Amino acid sequence: MTRLASLLVAVATLAAAGGCTKKSEPPPPFKGPLTIATIMAAKEIVQPFDPWDDAFALLQSRLGPPTHVKESASGPMYQWAADAGETCAYLEVGKEDGKKYQKEGMMVGAVMNPMTVDKKGPVGNRADCLAILGKDGPPEDPNAAPPPADGVATPELVIENAVKGRSKWTGKKLKVTSTLEGIGGIALTLGKAGLSCVLADNAPAGLELGKELTVEGTVKMETWVSGGGEVSMKPALSPCAIVK
Repeated sequence: MTRLASLLVAVATLAAAGGCTKKSEPPPPFKGPLTIATIMAAKEIVQPFDPWDDAFALLQSRLGPPTHVKESASGPMYQWAADAGETCAYLEVGKEDGKKYQKEGMMVGAVMNPMTVDKKGPVGNRADCLAILGKDGPPEDPNAAPPPADGVATPELVIENAVKGRSKWTGKKLKVTSTLEGIGGIALTLGKAGLSCVLADNAPAGLELGKELTVEGTVKMETWVSGGGEVSMKPALSPCAIVK
């Protein structure tokens, strides 16, 4: 057999065997129920600086699609969570542009390895875990009133409906005119309902309690966790600015 014929046979054999030039297929995504045990078994399967496409395929092969994706200044944070009884488990994996680190393409950024948390704390982590599952407040009421079409609301309307219909209210810009009931640093309290308006800086001098005030702000849900691990939610205008 000539040298050329031997080379052709070798190439054909390599191709038939799926040689090194064939790109491997990504693993199939996990389709089972996401449980606390499944999440805790995913410790350290990806690391910062790993190529994103490969890392994300691996994560989905072990955990399925993300439970939630949270946007942040550095890039999206992919989150998986599950709960059982009073225990909640979650992990987070960030996606960043490798250019910031002199690397090509998208890569894994910050990684928070899986952890479990219950009502004994830490309360902040419990709130984060429940938020991923959409359980950081009471169930939504589909009949809750939406924000007014003209963007003009009262403190009472916001307090009464924003938490119950938070998917409709969160992020909406509103103009509110009401009496000033409290001043505390950057926070103003509007109306007897107690709607909070969070300013960029401390409240200006000259504001008088009981006087009418008009502000504009974006609806945000503030989550509070008690020492016993109970989660509650309240709407606020943040950021907020005095316009009149």
